[in-house]
Amino acid sequence: MGVRHLNGGRGVPRDRQATFESVIVKKRQRWLNGVDQMVLSLSARGLTTGEIAAHLA
Repeated sequence: MGVRHLNGGRGVPRDRQATFESVIVKKRQRWLNGVDQMVLSLSARGLTTGEIAAHLA
C-alpha cells in the first residue's frame, strides 16, 4: 500500500523550495523559549515527570 492509497489519493506534502517558515520553532532552533521555565514550574507544583511529559505532548 502506498502513501497515496492511505491518505485518500493525496501525496505527502513536500517543501522542496524550502518556503515553509515555522512560527513556533524557527529553522535551526534547538530550544523553545520558556519551556525550561514551564517544566520547572510544573515540577515545583508537584507534578511527576510522566504528568509533565503528558502536559507537553
